[in-house]
Amino acid sequence: MAKVPLKKPKTFDEQIELLESRGLLIEDKIKTKFILQNINYYRFTAYLINFKNEDDSYVEGTTFNEI
Repeated sequence: MAKVPLKKPKTFDEQIELLESRGLLIEDKIKTKFILQNINYYRFTAYLINFKNEDDSYVEGTTFNEI
C-alpha cells in the first residue's frame, strides 16, 4: 500500500486566510485566532457544513460570528 504524503500543517493565520478565501466574513481576526487555537479548525468548520456550497465556498453573507 502506497503512503500518502501528509499535508503541511497550516498556521492559524493561514487557516483564517483559507476561511476568508472561501467567503467566510471575519470581522475580528484576533478573536478568530483565539477560538481556532482553543477549539480546532476542523471542529469549527463542522459547524459550517450547512453553509457550504458545492464548490467549497460558503453561502454569501456567512459570518464567523454567526457560526
